[in-house]
Amino acid sequence: EISDVNRETVLQTMRDHGVDVLLQGHTHRPAVHPVEVDGRPAQRLVLGDSYEQGSMIEGDQGGPRLV
Repeated sequence: EISDVNRETVLQTMRDHGVDVLLQGHTHRPAVHPVEVDGRPAQRLVLGDSYEQGSMIEGDQGGPRLV
């Protein structure tokens, strides 16, 4: 079974550092994951693995997206 990060740890890390966007290496669930931190919309950007799913984050005024 594929595991993912601990959601509460992610939220606490974002709180501790005062950020609304967290970029992380792969967890086998590459995507732009919407989250909410203390009532504020935020995002966890997860890259795909570099061997089979090579990916990057690209962004503009419309926000970040996984490519």
